[in-house]
Amino acid sequence: MNPARKQIASGVLGPKKQEHSSNEPVNLWYGKRCSRDEKELKIASTRCRVAADSGRTLAGNDDPFCIYFAQGRCSAGYECRYQHRIPNEADERALTVTHDIFGRDRFGSDRGDMGGIGTFSRENRTLYAGRVPTDRQGRDLEEAARRQFGEFGAIDYVRVLQGRNCLFVKFRLRACAEFAREALMCQVRGRCCCRSAGGAEGCR
Repeated sequence: MNPARKQIASGVLGPKKQEHSSNEPVNLWYGKRCSRDEKELKIASTRCRVAADSGRTLAGNDDPFCIYFAQGRCSAGYECRYQHRIPNEADERALTVTHDIFGRDRFGSDRGDMGGIGTFSRENRTLYAGRVPTDRQGRDLEEAARRQFGEFGAIDYVRVLQGRNCLFVKFRLRACAEFAREALMCQVRGRCCCRSAGGAEGCR
């Protein structure tokens, strides 16, 4: 495996988020301001390109995966102490119920908006994608989703909800679902919002 490349220049983490108005309400549970335009302020400015970005780093086989690599914005490259590649079945077997593929603690329950790290009370391999482009329908949208999500691991199925501009994608491995969630969160392409599907785990 070749050395991992630096996805961005050192010290560059993309554009800063716009400042919120002091008149906007604050969600005390999540510790952030609520705004109708909040999703627009969090559009991702980078993306992980697996074929070009994957490579050898200083990480050992048992070290977690780099979340900045998944988000397409790791400036360490081959000097990173976390893994820069797609999870495989060996990584899946090594996963514990209390941590995700990035080494973060999982919790006893899902966050209310399903935007958190996840819960150790069940295995969730399904992602929800909302605000998907409306220029494709049915089979075309399913195939487009398979191409986009399939870059990050094998997929069991894609279910498109017609007329709702959203879909569900179930991965074969939990590790790949966790990686893809970070990789595709708020991508510019279609301004798609990707998060864990929660109760839709068995949705078909």
